[in-house]
Amino acid sequence: MHHPMHIHTHVGPLRLFPVIIQGWVSPVQPAGLADGGISKKLYHDDPRGLMCLIDPLTTLGSIVLAVDDRVDLHLGNRPMPVDGHTIQPGEENIRMRLYVPQGLLRGGSTRFITG
Repeated sequence: MHHPMHIHTHVGPLRLFPVIIQGWVSPVQPAGLADGGISKKLYHDDPRGLMCLIDPLTTLGSIVLAVDDRVDLHLGNRPMPVDGHTIQPGEENIRMRLYVPQGLLRGGSTRFITG
């Protein structure tokens, strides 16, 4: 008797977390405004913008990224990523550096999303 094989695959973007920003301060005032804050110096001192570190862990568990997978950094509700990286051989399970270009962060609260 033939039994159908069920293969569960995820098609589409996966949300990676967390975005790590060195120098991140938490909590911020007033309470509830944001999860954390950064100094303007972190953003303005590097010509590439604000460095964001991305660990290759997903909400589905410890899934190792594969060669040619893509990781994009989204800012707020922008439809296009502000930075991204295509995984090369040997980079499947390492921390990535992505940058928010200067001029995109303004005073106030901004949400970072990777996927």
